[in-house]
Amino acid sequence: MKIAIIDDGVYDEYVKGNVSHYSIENKKIVEAVGLSERKITHGSICANIVSNIVLDVEIVDINIFQSKRACVKDAILALEWCSENSVNVVNMSFGTLNYWDYKILKEQVEKMVSEGCYIVAAFNNYGIKSYPAALEKVFGVRADQGGGLRSGEFTFIKSRGLRKENCVVACWDLDISMKDELAYKISSRSNSFVAPVITAEVATILKCDPSAEFEKVLHFLEKGAVHGRGMAKAVKKIFSLTDTTINIPVIVFKSKMYKEVIRKLEKEGYNVIVATDSSADKENIPLTMYCEENGMVTRDVLKTLIEVYAPDILILLTDNIANEEVDIWVMEVGQGYQLKQGKKVYKCKSGEDIYQLICDIFN
Repeated sequence: MKIAIIDDGVYDEYVKGNVSHYSIENKKIVEAVGLSERKITHGSICANIVSNIVLDVEIVDINIFQSKRACVKDAILALEWCSENSVNVVNMSFGTLNYWDYKILKEQVEKMVSEGCYIVAAFNNYGIKSYPAALEKVFGVRADQGGGLRSGEFTFIKSRGLRKENCVVACWDLDISMKDELAYKISSRSNSFVAPVITAEVATILKCDPSAEFEKVLHFLEKGAVHGRGMAKAVKKIFSLTDTTINIPVIVFKSKMYKEVIRKLEKEGYNVIVATDSSADKENIPLTMYCEENGMVTRDVLKTLIEVYAPDILILLTDNIANEEVDIWVMEVGQGYQLKQGKKVYKCKSGEDIYQLICDIFN
């Protein structure tokens, strides 16, 4: 039984059982020697929790994080390696809110779950709908926030827009397994450190029935869950409490001319993000990832887009936004274009005119 911990490295002494180590080198997963000094890493805590619940398994440590960050390409490399090397369960105590990362992850995850690999992922700690935790046939895990669950217990709590497997809530008391090791306080309410509880539970089920298919594993998890206890924050689509300020231009285009304007802006070195409410548009960020069911682009949606993508300019292709949230509206009128900034109205004949006006307004 192989359990992969895709994280920031594992120190052997924190794990009960065998550990093999891998890292990324020249865009490949290669064997590594593991951490040489005693260090409490995020991955070490995850591996420790797994090995305290399920015995006689091999922990596969795949270190993809450098300076507390990892890119999606490295996560894909790690997942591909797991697929090719008969890893049974993958623990990913991290995720992304980025649409472009989501598209790449979704394809790889769907391939792996179709082949019988099990993936357990933690939701974002701010309660935002993150990936791969929200993907189909991925066990998405949140921490019990109410203190109703005891260490090692888990339950299912429905959250709008998620499947049953994405609605796991669990608890783990770090003082039980690493009390003497913790040199500083680590939040016991972190989603990161309850995902390994479910990773270990899935592995336990597979040890008893190695050929168990997804629905059977989900069924056994439901049988092992406690009921009537446990609380978790509802999964949202936006950072509703973020203190991010909207200090960049927000421009709504009702014309395909936005493509020419973007090319000119990007040529000048601006990072331009385009979000759309069109389900047929595959080139741009879908607003449905961040808007609630009414589809309205609120101030919090704008803040979330800025928080996730850090653009210099945000362009929206939508009508579902209040006028006061928009700096400029650009629309086709007759044979030309009209640019509105508050009560000011400008007429433009070309994309070059629009581009120059935008530069004049914001410079």
